[in-house]
Amino acid sequence: MKKLLIVLALLVSGSVWAEWVKVSDADNRILYIDPASIRKDGDLRMVWEVIDLKRRHKDGQMSHRSKVEYDCKAGLYRFLLTSSHAGPMADGVTIFSAGVDPTGWKTIASDSSRAVALGVVCSN
Repeated sequence: MKKLLIVLALLVSGSVWAEWVKVSDADNRILYIDPASIRKDGDLRMVWEVIDLKRRHKDGQMSHRSKVEYDCKAGLYRFLLTSSHAGPMADGVTIFSAGVDPTGWKTIASDSSRAVALGVVCSN
């Protein structure tokens, strides 16, 4: 039941009509954000992201869609919801979905695609 609720939340919150904007193109993946989904709460920003893989993962994944929270002041991020998909741009069969423990803040390397996303998300 919990898994079904998470999948439904991903479908409703991560609109099919999102205007995805490419923020980073790395060797093995492309990171997109939906600027219209950015929500502000003090120094925190929440945003929907899609990562397209350039090669299919051994588990069949070609993309991931996540609701990510950034701490603009501390330069940290954490995943709130995530799902993996068989097709690009979070299309196709959902292979995996989960709510993530929202206490798991991670640091952002200054030369990473996550740092570029932080800059874009926190500038809004």
